[in-house]
Amino acid sequence: MQQRNIDLIDHEVRQIQKKGFSCKMPPNRSALFIAGLDLPQIGTWRNKNGQIINTAQFGISIPEQYPYQQIGVGYNHPEHAIHIQAITLNNQHLRNVYSCNCRFGQTGWNWFCFQQMEWDHQNGDTLLTLLGIIEASFADRIPNNQNYSYTNNSYGGNPWPNISSFMNNITNRFKKLFR
Repeated sequence: MQQRNIDLIDHEVRQIQKKGFSCKMPPNRSALFIAGLDLPQIGTWRNKNGQIINTAQFGISIPEQYPYQQIGVGYNHPEHAIHIQAITLNNQHLRNVYSCNCRFGQTGWNWFCFQQMEWDHQNGDTLLTLLGIIEASFADRIPNNQNYSYTNNSYGGNPWPNISSFMNNITNRFKKLFR
């Protein structure tokens, strides 16, 4: 990897850390592991051990040609997929999230399927922007036919599936990322 890209990646990771996320990377900057991404409060999220969680961990495989090669887009497991720890919502798996056994994915992690993504580094998008896109994509990954518990509802008392309320909450959290 070129020194220029390492400097750029380090700068973008510092932006993510300033927002309160924990980040880890190998010395060659081939991957970024991010902890602390808020999960939508629309039900009970559990990790692979069955523990209730409120935040998720992600792994992003960074191409050697970053930022000129896009991250994580493809109908099949892309070379530089975005991975998430294995989680469920109300004991159901998320849509468009698939198990994998690739070298990058850790045991018990899954890859996020993005068939397309409006992300372009040449238009000012960064790894922080990518994190916002990942978070916003949860709206498309909620399992069908869910019976949600409203005990942790942070949407002003509006019951799910009030998509307007859900999207307003996502929008507010997205804005928090970019303050």
